[in-house]
Amino acid sequence: MLKALRELQTLAKAPQHWFIASGWRSPGAKPLPVPRKIELNKPAKFNFDLASPHGDARVRIQTDQTAPTDLAARFNGEAISPTEDVSEPFAVPYPSMLGKPEQLRAWLIPARLLREGKNSLEVTQTRGEPVTIVFVDLACPAFAS
Repeated sequence: MLKALRELQTLAKAPQHWFIASGWRSPGAKPLPVPRKIELNKPAKFNFDLASPHGDARVRIQTDQTAPTDLAARFNGEAISPTEDVSEPFAVPYPSMLGKPEQLRAWLIPARLLREGKNSLEVTQTRGEPVTIVFVDLACPAFAS
């Protein structure tokens, strides 16, 4: 198993999951990326440094509110489509520690928008009471050989 971790080609074909969470210190990130209160019609930007992304992906955010809120998202400057699927991207042994579906929003990212290295997600609240983003994740499925 450890040998496989050194083989970039093998890793590039595996399912991939990136996340931004409180308590996870991103090197050089000041202030910390989350929690972040977002202001109406002002985009909140989150950066991902992706390694060999492949296929379509899905990005999710968790807010501190369950009230209906209109949120729009852009990935690398292009609008992305929302999806109702806010499920966990991979099996989770402790689901009670996760956000509730009504706190989550998700969008699909077409493969053509993903790039090696720096990528950005912008989330804009267009209507509703102010919310705070407390978690962001991005998942790519396993690459089919």
